[in-house]
Amino acid sequence: MANKGAIALGISAALGLAGLGIYFATRPAEAKETSGEYTDIVELSPFPAKPSAGEGVIVSLVVKNITKNAFKVRTGGGASYIAGTQNYLVSTSGWDPSYADMQPGQTVLFRTAFTMPQHQVTMEGTVYWLGSDGQYHKDGDITIVIPLA
Repeated sequence: MANKGAIALGISAALGLAGLGIYFATRPAEAKETSGEYTDIVELSPFPAKPSAGEGVIVSLVVKNITKNAFKVRTGGGASYIAGTQNYLVSTSGWDPSYADMQPGQTVLFRTAFTMPQHQVTMEGTVYWLGSDGQYHKDGDITIVIPLA
């Protein structure tokens, strides 16, 4: 299996964004979000915002710890599109990092990447926190639509 983080960082480097910590501070108007008890999803945004078919897309998920406690989080979610009556998954690089230890008030940037298909894409970002029971529990999610140029 390929190193998923390296793929995302490779695309990021190709676009000149590697290491810049860039994310986009405007939440799309059509974003659908379920608020979390432990985290706030600050942003889920694609770059470019309106990619052409075949273009590399980097998606940033920005998460903030809104508690006074430290805990571990992981991210999930993915990309899909509908063609006719079929729903298709879009192969992504996986979220990088796949998890993070979050301190109170800390904000963490997670990224994934994919190649834009010939259809608009629905992208979901989900945040899970690690409980004392050793299980990850869903805290919140956000869904956006990435239009085709």
